Amino acid sequence: MIRGLLTITLLFFFLSSYAQRITQRIKLDRRLSEISGIDIWQDTLVVAVNDGGNLPVVYFLNLEGEIVHEVYLKNARNKDWEDLTIGKNDTLYIGDFGNNLGNRKDRAIYKLDLKEGFKKDTLVPVRMGISFEGQPYQKEKVKSHPYDCESIFWKEDTLWMISKNRISKKEVKSLKTRQPILYALDPVKGGKAIVMDTLNIKRIRKGYKDQVTSADAFNSKIFFLTYDGIYEYKGSGVEEEQLINFKKLTQKEALVFINEQKCLVAAEYNRILGGPYLYTIEWRTK
Repeated sequence: MIRGLLTITLLFFFLSSYAQRITQRIKLDRRLSEISGIDIWQDTLVVAVNDGGNLPVVYFLNLEGEIVHEVYLKNARNKDWEDLTIGKNDTLYIGDFGNNLGNRKDRAIYKLDLKEGFKKDTLVPVRMGISFEGQPYQKEKVKSHPYDCESIFWKEDTLWMISKNRISKKEVKSLKTRQPILYALDPVKGGKAIVMDTLNIKRIRKGYKDQVTSADAFNSKIFFLTYDGIYEYKGSGVEEEQLINFKKLTQKEALVFINEQKCLVAAEYNRILGGPYLYTIEWRTK
């Protein structure tokens, strides 16, 4: 996650192909100051977690953003929880796979039953160790590398993840080297996440604006969030379509789609912007 951004303003939007607007902005409880993952459960509740270093707690919010329940995960550590998703049979998957400095080798996914979690104050989750194809372990800590990940989503009985590429533009000749990678993982066995595709963000630029911070699937379509906007994954070899262009930078870290033209986006607390916030964003083709 990017912390202490110096210039952050309110979220405004401009895009020539789409008309979009924030229909609701909710200020969340300060317990969610580092909110990093959200999903919708039973159409009425938002399930959320915080980023690394916070308590290993899963929060349940109503659609007004109020915390209605929380469950503490025993024998779990929030080393770097970056996103979450809900799969079959109300199973929640939490991605503890943040790898800011490129040298982490203990990445994992925690699994728990949401029905049980909503009834209890504490719960022991299942920990599933994972790795990523093509990502070697390195001892050195580096700021510029392609091995981070902040997104996970459920699609077709499979867990999918998109890497967060931290290689700066000035360090490579080919922009393809800076493109995010799409991975697939067996939700039962875990193990190694397999490379499925390389994304194609046309105007990928220097810095962090095009780094993927969350993703979701809806009606077989894949969407992903960056600090610069919301994109739709169009398939192998095809340029990704930018649905929303965020004109002003904010610390947007979590995404869930309600339908193909409406989503929720969560932003962490920032000392300049305030927050944390939960935005409802809607758009339509002009």
